[in-house]
Amino acid sequence: MVAPRGRAGRLDRSPSAPRPIAPAWACGILALLIAVAARAGTPGLPFLALGSGARSAALAEAMTAVPDPEAAATNPAALAVRGRGTVSLTHGAWIQGIDHDALSLVRTWGAAVVGASAQLVQADGLERRTGPSAAPLGTFGVYEGTAGVTAALGWRGGIRLGVGARLVRQAVGTETANGAGIDLGGLYPLDQVGLTVAASLLNLGAMSDLGREATPLPRSVRLGLAYTGLPRLLASAELQRTRGSGSTGHLGAEFAAHSRLALRAGYQTGESRGLSAGLGVQVGRWALDYAYLPFDHGLGEAHRLGIQLSR
Repeated sequence: MVAPRGRAGRLDRSPSAPRPIAPAWACGILALLIAVAARAGTPGLPFLALGSGARSAALAEAMTAVPDPEAAATNPAALAVRGRGTVSLTHGAWIQGIDHDALSLVRTWGAAVVGASAQLVQADGLERRTGPSAAPLGTFGVYEGTAGVTAALGWRGGIRLGVGARLVRQAVGTETANGAGIDLGGLYPLDQVGLTVAASLLNLGAMSDLGREATPLPRSVRLGLAYTGLPRLLASAELQRTRGSGSTGHLGAEFAAHSRLALRAGYQTGESRGLSAGLGVQVGRWALDYAYLPFDHGLGEAHRLGIQLSR
């Protein structure tokens, strides 16, 4: 649902004084993030380059500057909470028979917002072959999952900083690999103009060998903007660069058609994706989110459904 920013990452409206323009050193940090993420490599675990929620999917992943209870997957500094705590559960029916499930728990802890999250991606019944053959030798499954913690805290000048850490496990047939990753993020709201600027560096870490080869994490940098200066409208835009996948552009819009209904749409370049759409329904402490994502080149379509409970 459309929700204005508040202090300590809350999704409510709080009065605040105008803040100065971001210091010059922030631009230097953004340039460093881009340089780090641009280093070449062939990544694996592609789900780590995606958001985990249905709202993120409907907005074409343009979420880096948008406070949200499921922001641990996109920008730890944007981690937010509704009320005192929020529990989110999302199921995604991805293309090619891939399932993507995510669970997150977020709450306030003093002046900070802290959360724990887990994701699981699985595909079963894949045919196993050692060469060209009329019939497969059998089938196998692919399972990839993470579990981690995230914290976001306000800093001087209205800047919010966030950090996340996670354990990663990958299993392909009988082969397994383990690893760990760290996420860093920053968010700076310019309340006087209704604009938020943000950046995150995700998936810093490494994996052990899977069989004879290591699988690099999909290290990525995200630079995002979000605008809330118009009534009932959120507009977001960002640039993402992921190791081995190049750069992609993302646009998202969310309109509060009613106090209980938000309509969403987005557009993404590259990765066989274009338009996306979705909606959010709020009823008391419950929120239900849905996203629809068609893919190009006959790959099919994906659906995400999420539910949240706040207290």
